Amino acid sequence: MTKHETATVEIVERVSLYALGALDEAEAREFSEHLIAGCAACAAEVRAMQETAALIPMGLDTARPGAAVREKLFERIGSAGTPPFKVVREGEGDWHALPFPGVTVKRLHHNRGGDITMLIRMERGAKFPGHPHRHGEHCYVLEGDIHFGDLVMGPGDYQWASGETDHVTSYTGNGCLLLMIVSEANAKLAAPRPAWSSESR
Repeated sequence: MTKHETATVEIVERVSLYALGALDEAEAREFSEHLIAGCAACAAEVRAMQETAALIPMGLDTARPGAAVREKLFERIGSAGTPPFKVVREGEGDWHALPFPGVTVKRLHHNRGGDITMLIRMERGAKFPGHPHRHGEHCYVLEGDIHFGDLVMGPGDYQWASGETDHVTSYTGNGCLLLMIVSEANAKLAAPRPAWSSESR
């Protein structure tokens, strides 16, 4: 994508979609790279659009939803009748063995049809087979070491893997504990069995 001297109608339209988060993942990545490359015209339009979007809520009257609306909303997100917070204490929850020696998982939260937040524990020398990603995936190392090919991660390291990519076989030398946030589709691609199935909810 070439740099622009002025903002055309097409550019303004694309900037609007970008600022509102309405571009698909590939288009958003391409436009971000375009901005990083130094297109001053597009950067100025993005700033103006983001400033305008930030002011929209200020012009709205605040309103507290009624009990019926709140109940219906909780039903839609699978949380009817429960507080809007969830706490899992150390020692709570069950660890489930995955079909890979030395690898167990404990689900912390599961948005129905959405993301799964989980802990994955791998014993010394354990491996997790390579697998494709349909959506983005977050991995935060809490303890130990994890190797993704030549990449070695330790405590406090974080990796985000984008959708439509493949994860190579990973392994740990000394054992590790990972905090993962993955889509339900990614979880089934990585281990089609399960600790995240409806039977274990």
